[in-house]
Amino acid sequence: MLAMKKNKIIQFLLILYITLLSFNKYFQIFSLPISMYVMAILVIAVLIIYKKISRFDVFTILWIAIALISVVIDNNLENTKAFLSLLINISSYFIIFNLIKNNKYYIKDCFTGVKISTIILSFVAIYEIITKEHLMSLSIDYARRFFGVPVAFYVNANDLATTLVSLIIILSIEFIYNKEHNLFLGKLFNIFLITISSIIIFYTNSTICFASVLTIIILYFLLKKYFSSKNKSILFLAVLVFILLMIGTLYFTGSYILNIDSISSRIVIWKNAIQLLNNHLLLGIGPGQSEVLGVGQIHFLLLEILISYGIIIFLIFIIKYIKEIKVAKKNINESYNNYLKNINIMIYVFYLLLLVLSICSSSMTKLYLVWVCIAICISIANCKEEF
Repeated sequence: MLAMKKNKIIQFLLILYITLLSFNKYFQIFSLPISMYVMAILVIAVLIIYKKISRFDVFTILWIAIALISVVIDNNLENTKAFLSLLINISSYFIIFNLIKNNKYYIKDCFTGVKISTIILSFVAIYEIITKEHLMSLSIDYARRFFGVPVAFYVNANDLATTLVSLIIILSIEFIYNKEHNLFLGKLFNIFLITISSIIIFYTNSTICFASVLTIIILYFLLKKYFSSKNKSILFLAVLVFILLMIGTLYFTGSYILNIDSISSRIVIWKNAIQLLNNHLLLGIGPGQSEVLGVGQIHFLLLEILISYGIIIFLIFIIKYIKEIKVAKKNINESYNNYLKNINIMIYVFYLLLLVLSICSSSMTKLYLVWVCIAICISIANCKEEF
């Protein structure tokens, strides 16, 4: 009975935590987001119940240490905010991974949190679409009136679109689960949320994210039919499909969805960011420092990690990223039924598109729900039991 109560409390906190990450910026106590307090409780609970945190390795400690040193030395607001973002993302990963590793049924609570977050983001976005006709930027006026506090859900529409694409992956995985277990209403609700999210992504004018949604669908069915352990051209296929869809999207939507200024500004940012590495190749310039030094947000995950944390963290991150891709590919080959194969194909597609998606967002390290989705995918891929 006591164990059951503990599980219920952790389930509630996990769902609450994922939900709070939808509007992390303004629900605060003592200048810290409420989600960080819930996060701390969950970390302590995991330590008490399971005695240790799996995968908390030298790489993680080094990553946090480099960020912390930068905060102490540079001591500015952007630096501190970037460090807190890193802490939230890493903690999200360890909380979700360890809970699912020890009890596969926590996956369902993650699904619930993702659905609630999707509803919250869609609610605000639909209001913007109805009142402004196009979602160029998210106003907080309605949210302030509705909740009684200023709630800036996302800084810009590209960040929203990137987050929604990631949520669509998890909703698709849950759809596969509901289909396997004959949960008709669950499937219907998944389809509804995926459809609404896709429409909102179109209205954000984000070519990359809209093409990513189409790529997810096409790649999923292609891999479902043609995937083979001997096939060495999967990555090439993913890139080819994505490029064709980008061209098609631009052709059929015209200037409505093409923003040349946005593309050229990213190239300028990347060139300026690389110049910052001249004297900081080993440990980087520190999290958030690209904004302080006038370069701005970097708009590409790998480059952001390289610039902020240096070559060591960058190389280890690449190695771990490739390793997770290999795990997903191995799972597809070794799946003993179509249910597991389909789930692992969806995870594999997400991994392949992840870096492309990061070009769309201002800074993927600040998109907490994206890292929740990554954590869920890694946890499922490494879960030894069928859920």
